[in-house]
Amino acid sequence: MRTFRVALLPYVRACAGDEAAFTARFGLVMQLDYYLDAHFLPVAFSAVRALRSIAYYAQMAAAWLLSAAAAPFPAETAALLEERTLPPFIQNKAIQKTLESRRVESNIKDYIRSLKV
Repeated sequence: MRTFRVALLPYVRACAGDEAAFTARFGLVMQLDYYLDAHFLPVAFSAVRALRSIAYYAQMAAAWLLSAAAAPFPAETAALLEERTLPPFIQNKAIQKTLESRRVESNIKDYIRSLKV
């Protein structure tokens, strides 16, 4: 594990939880780029759950993170979407982006499609 990821994580999490649109987007995209693995997946998902920004670009980053997680972690991503606790925009946009992905298997897409709110 790269140590810079561990050292930088508190800052990245703080950014993701900020109300400012592009600060939150930065934190989420950093998690998408550097923390989307089995070890850090719960951290990335908790950042999506805790997103406070209602700005379009922050919510798009959250949806993008979830759709990127759907290929390597379909069961975990589906479990998060099954909760139906995310804002409807994030939930539905994540589903849309997952359905558009060529990396997600069709049987996973069929199930993900049923989780739309």
